[in-house]
Amino acid sequence: MFIIAIILLLVYSLIMEVFILSIGHNIKNLRLQHNLSQKEFAAIAGVSDKAVSTWENGTKIPRMGAIQKIADHFGLLKSAIIEPSIDHQSQPVIYASYKIPVLNKASTKILPHNSKEIIGYESLNDTYRNDGYSYFALRMQGHSMEPTIMDGDTIIVRQQDTVDNGQIAVLSINGEDSTIKEVKRNDDGITLIGHNAAIYTPQFYSHQDIEALTLTIIGRVIEIRRPL
Repeated sequence: MFIIAIILLLVYSLIMEVFILSIGHNIKNLRLQHNLSQKEFAAIAGVSDKAVSTWENGTKIPRMGAIQKIADHFGLLKSAIIEPSIDHQSQPVIYASYKIPVLNKASTKILPHNSKEIIGYESLNDTYRNDGYSYFALRMQGHSMEPTIMDGDTIIVRQQDTVDNGQIAVLSINGEDSTIKEVKRNDDGITLIGHNAAIYTPQFYSHQDIEALTLTIIGRVIEIRRPL
């Protein structure tokens, strides 16, 4: 019985090792397929870039909450991340897609989309079509969100009027053109954070400021697309 127990333990350890390495392999391939840095991928999963590194080298495995965020972001089933023998580079999964408008700018004044502001179209995974949200894209103008979002990047935005703490949002102040910032909430209000602290210091808005300035969340950034 002791020998059988040892054998079963060794088999279990081997299976777990393969499982952990498979997840790391899938995550790395998915990240590279979309030309994302570990820091950019970490923002999608809601973790640190160090965590992504430990996933990819097989030191640790992501929690199911992080796996779900990754799956939702890329329109995948969780099994596409968890199961072994999935190579996103050599065997890319092809999904049906539909077109969403790329806007020159976004504000509460032009939503729904003003055709004069449409400068192109981007393809979006068809799984988003009937999820109850509207989507649009924006060209990033400026350097305040570097290195997460670079000048010229295209961001995919889900139209919604609230975001969770730490998520990146498209916001409008006084109905003017949009600003793209990370949102930090506390009991006194919200702070808008640009990832390039050298040119954008955090801006705090109290609840009174939010009402007086008509600070409005237009949507949440769900994907960043970078030209080669």
